[in-house]
Amino acid sequence: MEKNLTSVGGTAVDVMKNVPSANVDIDGNVTLRNAAPQIFVDGRPTTRTLDQIPADEIASIEIITNPSAKFDASGGEAGILNIVMKKNRKAGYNGNINASIDSRLRPAVGGDINIKQDKINFFARGRINYRKSISTNNSEQTNF
Repeated sequence: MEKNLTSVGGTAVDVMKNVPSANVDIDGNVTLRNAAPQIFVDGRPTTRTLDQIPADEIASIEIITNPSAKFDASGGEAGILNIVMKKNRKAGYNGNINASIDSRLRPAVGGDINIKQDKINFFARGRINYRKSISTNNSEQTNF
């Protein structure tokens, strides 16, 4: 699926239109064997619908018509559509800097950074706040 140019910029519904054993109706509903299949993403059940999955992120689609016990065998008569997503393992850096002022005009600054190299992902976050409290304290002490 990742080399299919017709699905670039579309959703998983557009990709399903090119799968031979899947039927897609006008509303984007997919059926296998005239029944709605369970949708899995990377081997796990998902609550996402096919129009929420970008076609650019799909590596391949597995159609499982006779699910094994691994998939709880509850695919019903239709089976399971397992959407295998592309793995993004690129190294890189990203970060974020933020600043704010509270209702008493006290500033706060913070930021985070993410560094990814091979299989290691390092993440750090920091924030500095200047606070001013308004309160009244009464204290009584008796010594014997």
